[in-house]
Amino acid sequence: MAWPVPSSTVVAGGRLGETAVLIFQGAHDPAILPGTHRKVYDLIPSPHKHIEVFPDAGHELMRPFESIHTTVWDMIQSFIQHHTQ
Repeated sequence: MAWPVPSSTVVAGGRLGETAVLIFQGAHDPAILPGTHRKVYDLIPSPHKHIEVFPDAGHELMRPFESIHTTVWDMIQSFIQHHTQ
């Protein structure tokens, strides 16, 4: 399957190459096709990017009913703090 979003859409805005980007993916996410997170990650020109796949999670990573909820929020906070110093 071809990636449906042209790379120019991902980088349109000019500063994406300078912006820190954090991508999360639940391995059991029924809404996002497997491998999509890696395609998006590879299109981002920023050297300040991180991708994290949670093997036991679904789509709602930041919702309290997901067991990974606290870990995800802690990682977001840590990522923001690291990239705003």
